[in-house]
Amino acid sequence: MIYNGNKIQLYYTLTVEGQVIKSNKNSAPLEYIFGSGTLPSFLEARIASLEPGQRKTIVFNPEEAYGARDPKAILEVPRPEETDATDFIEGKTLRLENKENGQVMAAKILKVKKDSLVLDMNHPFAGKTLQYDVEIIAVEK
Repeated sequence: MIYNGNKIQLYYTLTVEGQVIKSNKNSAPLEYIFGSGTLPSFLEARIASLEPGQRKTIVFNPEEAYGARDPKAILEVPRPEETDATDFIEGKTLRLENKENGQVMAAKILKVKKDSLVLDMNHPFAGKTLQYDVEIIAVEK
Protein backbone atom coordinates (compact mmCIF):
# COMPACT_ATOMS: atom_id res chain seq x y z
CA MET A 1 0.00 0.00 0.00
CA ILE A 2 1.26 3.47 -0.89
CA TYR A 3 0.49 6.42 1.39
CA ASN A 4 0.84 10.19 1.10
CA GLY A 5 4.41 11.15 1.86
CA ASN A 6 5.91 7.87 0.61
CA LYS A 7 8.75 8.26 -1.87
CA ILE A 8 7.97 6.11 -4.89
CA GLN A 9 9.65 5.18 -8.14
CA LEU A 10 7.63 4.13 -11.15
CA TYR A 11 7.58 3.69 -14.88
CA TYR A 12 4.53 4.84 -16.77
CA THR A 13 3.17 5.34 -20.24
CA LEU A 14 0.20 7.61 -20.95
CA THR A 15 -1.76 6.74 -24.09
CA VAL A 16 -4.62 8.94 -25.33
CA GLU A 17 -6.81 7.72 -28.18
CA GLY A 18 -4.17 5.19 -29.26
CA GLN A 19 -1.31 7.70 -29.26
CA VAL A 20 1.51 7.55 -26.69
CA ILE A 21 1.64 11.02 -25.16
CA LYS A 22 4.29 10.52 -22.50
CA SER A 23 6.45 7.65 -21.30
CA ASN A 24 9.53 7.16 -19.18
CA LYS A 25 9.96 3.46 -20.10
CA ASN A 26 13.27 4.16 -21.86
CA SER A 27 14.71 6.36 -19.13
CA ALA A 28 15.04 6.46 -15.37
CA PRO A 29 11.94 5.79 -13.26
CA LEU A 30 9.94 8.78 -12.10
CA GLU A 31 10.80 9.40 -8.45
CA TYR A 32 8.45 11.56 -6.43
CA ILE A 33 6.57 11.99 -3.16
CA PHE A 34 3.13 10.35 -3.33
CA GLY A 35 0.38 12.93 -2.80
CA SER A 36 2.56 15.88 -3.82
CA GLY A 37 0.53 16.67 -6.95
CA THR A 38 3.14 15.38 -9.39
CA LEU A 39 0.66 12.86 -10.79
CA PRO A 40 -3.09 13.45 -11.15
CA SER A 41 -5.03 12.49 -8.01
CA PHE A 42 -7.32 10.19 -10.02
CA LEU A 43 -4.25 8.14 -11.04
CA GLU A 44 -2.78 8.08 -7.55
CA ALA A 45 -6.06 6.76 -6.15
CA ARG A 46 -5.84 3.76 -8.50
CA ILE A 47 -2.16 2.94 -7.87
CA ALA A 48 -2.21 3.33 -4.08
CA SER A 49 -2.87 -0.39 -3.59
CA LEU A 50 0.07 -1.51 -5.75
CA GLU A 51 3.27 -3.02 -4.39
CA PRO A 52 6.81 -2.80 -5.81
CA GLY A 53 7.12 -5.03 -8.87
CA GLN A 54 3.43 -4.81 -9.75
CA ARG A 55 2.28 -3.58 -13.16
CA LYS A 56 -1.18 -2.38 -14.01
CA THR A 57 -3.02 -0.94 -16.99
CA ILE A 58 -5.57 1.62 -15.85
CA VAL A 59 -8.16 3.15 -18.17
CA PHE A 60 -10.01 6.34 -17.25
CA ASN A 61 -13.09 7.46 -19.11
CA PRO A 62 -13.42 11.25 -19.49
CA GLU A 63 -15.68 11.61 -16.45
CA GLU A 64 -13.07 9.91 -14.23
CA ALA A 65 -10.22 12.06 -15.56
CA TYR A 66 -10.61 15.62 -16.86
CA GLY A 67 -14.33 15.54 -17.58
CA ALA A 68 -16.31 16.08 -20.74
CA ARG A 69 -15.49 18.97 -23.04
CA ASP A 70 -17.48 21.99 -21.94
CA PRO A 71 -18.74 24.24 -24.74
CA LYS A 72 -19.03 27.06 -22.18
CA ALA A 73 -15.23 26.92 -21.85
CA ILE A 74 -14.88 28.36 -25.38
CA LEU A 75 -14.50 32.08 -24.77
CA GLU A 76 -14.07 35.11 -26.96
CA VAL A 77 -11.90 37.72 -25.27
CA PRO A 78 -10.64 41.13 -26.35
CA ARG A 79 -7.26 41.01 -28.02
CA PRO A 80 -4.60 42.85 -26.00
CA GLU A 81 -3.86 46.17 -27.71
CA GLU A 82 -0.08 46.26 -27.60
CA THR A 83 0.75 42.91 -29.15
CA ASP A 84 2.65 41.81 -32.20
CA ALA A 85 0.68 40.00 -34.90
CA THR A 86 2.92 36.94 -34.35
CA ASP A 87 2.02 36.70 -30.65
CA PHE A 88 -1.25 34.95 -31.47
CA ILE A 89 -1.29 31.95 -33.77
CA GLU A 90 -4.22 29.56 -34.11
CA GLY A 91 -3.38 26.31 -32.33
CA LYS A 92 -0.87 27.93 -29.96
CA THR A 93 -1.36 27.38 -26.23
CA LEU A 94 -1.21 30.42 -23.98
CA ARG A 95 -0.40 30.42 -20.26
CA LEU A 96 -2.85 32.70 -18.48
CA GLU A 97 -2.60 33.83 -14.89
CA ASN A 98 -5.58 34.83 -12.77
CA LYS A 99 -4.47 38.10 -11.17
CA GLU A 100 -6.83 37.59 -8.23
CA ASN A 101 -5.56 34.20 -7.03
CA GLY A 102 -2.38 33.56 -9.05
CA GLN A 103 -3.78 30.37 -10.60
CA VAL A 104 -2.15 29.54 -13.92
CA MET A 105 -4.17 27.87 -16.67
CA ALA A 106 -3.69 27.01 -20.30
CA ALA A 107 -5.85 28.21 -23.17
CA LYS A 108 -5.61 27.07 -26.77
CA ILE A 109 -6.14 29.73 -29.44
CA LEU A 110 -8.91 28.52 -31.74
CA LYS A 111 -9.34 31.67 -33.83
CA VAL A 112 -7.57 35.00 -34.15
CA LYS A 113 -9.85 37.90 -35.05
CA LYS A 114 -9.00 41.54 -35.63
CA ASP A 115 -10.08 42.67 -32.15
CA SER A 116 -10.50 39.40 -30.25
CA LEU A 117 -9.28 35.87 -29.64
CA VAL A 118 -11.40 32.74 -29.39
CA LEU A 119 -9.90 30.56 -26.67
CA ASP A 120 -10.54 26.98 -25.59
CA MET A 121 -10.16 26.78 -21.81
CA ASN A 122 -10.87 23.03 -21.65
CA HIS A 123 -8.07 20.76 -20.43
CA PRO A 124 -6.34 19.26 -23.50
CA PHE A 125 -7.49 15.78 -22.37
CA ALA A 126 -11.08 16.78 -21.59
CA GLY A 127 -13.50 14.43 -23.32
CA LYS A 128 -10.80 11.82 -23.92
CA THR A 129 -10.18 8.33 -22.57
CA LEU A 130 -6.77 7.97 -20.93
CA GLN A 131 -4.79 4.78 -20.50
CA TYR A 132 -1.89 4.57 -18.05
CA ASP A 133 0.44 1.58 -18.02
CA VAL A 134 2.19 1.73 -14.65
CA GLU A 135 4.94 -0.32 -13.00
CA ILE A 136 5.83 0.39 -9.38
CA ILE A 137 9.60 0.02 -8.90
CA ALA A 138 10.08 1.05 -5.25
CA VAL A 139 8.19 2.49 -2.28
CA GLU A 140 10.03 4.10 0.64
CA LYS A 141 8.08 5.00 3.77
